[in-house]
Amino acid sequence: MNFTTFLALMRRDTLVAMRDITSFLVRTLAQPIFLLFIFGNVMTRMSLVTGGFKEILVPGVTALTMLFAGMQAVTLPLVLDLGYTKEIEDRVLSPIGVHFIALEKMVMGTLHSILSGLLVLPLAKVMLPGGVSLNLHQWELTIALAVLIGLVSSALGLTIGSYIRPEKVGLMFSLIVAPIIFFGCTYYPWVALYRIPWMKKLVLINPLVYMAEGLRAAITPSIPHMPLFWILTGLTVSLVLFTWLGLTGFYRRVID
Repeated sequence: MNFTTFLALMRRDTLVAMRDITSFLVRTLAQPIFLLFIFGNVMTRMSLVTGGFKEILVPGVTALTMLFAGMQAVTLPLVLDLGYTKEIEDRVLSPIGVHFIALEKMVMGTLHSILSGLLVLPLAKVMLPGGVSLNLHQWELTIALAVLIGLVSSALGLTIGSYIRPEKVGLMFSLIVAPIIFFGCTYYPWVALYRIPWMKKLVLINPLVYMAEGLRAAITPSIPHMPLFWILTGLTVSLVLFTWLGLTGFYRRVID
């Protein structure tokens, strides 16, 4: 019964997402389009960055897009469901455990995240002058990392959505999102931080670091990157931590 209800919830959320496909595309692609155009196209043509910067930028922008796609797919609906609309009460009445409702949201967020990554890579090929050299032969590693990144993104979204009140959403983007972006090794490889040792250690608390470095290891392996063991360890620890925090917070909000 739980599995049938779980699939029914997924089917319902999929239909809602398909009806709102235009908003999804705009929300997902607006940021990477601007980042790729300015950093990868305009600044390259102005010789402010070297041509090799594209190989650093594309995995970082892809990871950033996947992170926010997964987060937004979970956080924004959850804030509304738990806050103004109280729609979560209808789901709680369904014949399924409370934790399964949260896990269903994580699965949907993961699918959103992976889809956004699939959209960004061909976009980069088209937008960047001279294209970008991507190694897609390590497809097993790329798929595994994409799934892990999607799960961590949705787990982080579940955590934020479960603990942040609707009136604090604006503050969340200022205090949480901005540091994640700029300290997430999106625009620079982690190994290059050896010149700033304290920062090289501090950024390791940021899950985006492992996402960006993981995609560099998979699709641009010629760029120096964090060892794969630590990338997978960081993503796994982030997944366990944020899933536990998210499920705990979700349960408390729903039961209270």
